[in-house]
Amino acid sequence: MITRNLMLSVSALSALLLTSAAQAQLVTVWDYDGYNRETIHATGPVASLQTDSVAGHQLRVYLRRQPGASCELVNVYAEEGGRYIAPVRITALAANIDFLEADIPSEALTEHRVLEAFCTDNAGAQFRVQHKIPALPKIEWTAELTPAGEFVRQPRGYDYHTAVAYQGQLKVNNYSTEAHCESDFNTSWSHPLYLFNGHAGKSNLQEDVFVTRTTLENNKPALTHSVICTNPAGKTRMVKVWELHHENAMPLVYSETFHY
Repeated sequence: MITRNLMLSVSALSALLLTSAAQAQLVTVWDYDGYNRETIHATGPVASLQTDSVAGHQLRVYLRRQPGASCELVNVYAEEGGRYIAPVRITALAANIDFLEADIPSEALTEHRVLEAFCTDNAGAQFRVQHKIPALPKIEWTAELTPAGEFVRQPRGYDYHTAVAYQGQLKVNNYSTEAHCESDFNTSWSHPLYLFNGHAGKSNLQEDVFVTRTTLENNKPALTHSVICTNPAGKTRMVKVWELHHENAMPLVYSETFHY
């Protein structure tokens, strides 16, 4: 019995030593490029990783391997704290190209993530290769509408003001310069709000604050307007609705943020 226990202890110790040795030999190739769409690695078994997501919930990445390299395990983790988020499905597209897919839960869309691929090069060395995924864009939008024209009463329809004064501040953080924002409006409103320094949108926008003051002609009872920002991981849309048919005020009646 003593001999058997001794043998088990030796086996357990050997397994522990082998595991520790394997972990010591695992080389991490970090992503130093920030939250850009593509990460290019000069060393290791992976040449590049490129995000190609069309929706935040569906992460899609192309992984290009060096000749003779292979990747068998890929996961997504929270960048802060390293919490496990989701497994990644791997599909071989060509000799050195893999297509990676993962389903991202809603609670993880607004935090930065790291995709980690465990790969082996053509000499048998093991690597952990990283690719950063940004949080979806953050939009902070405060605005006020006030009457600026005549008040028109319509017995058989909604009342309205002939002009609207808009004053607001828009703060955007896309976490990447590979991003675009635009202001959108519904078909019932004929005058868009040019919220990006007098323009309807702005490209290559990482982070900025925009202040707008303008007066617009009007013949509608409501204003529905939205701001949409897109980065390599997906889209964020903030929608606001104001009622314009009150005589002395134009209250904000709806404000919601959506992540795509």
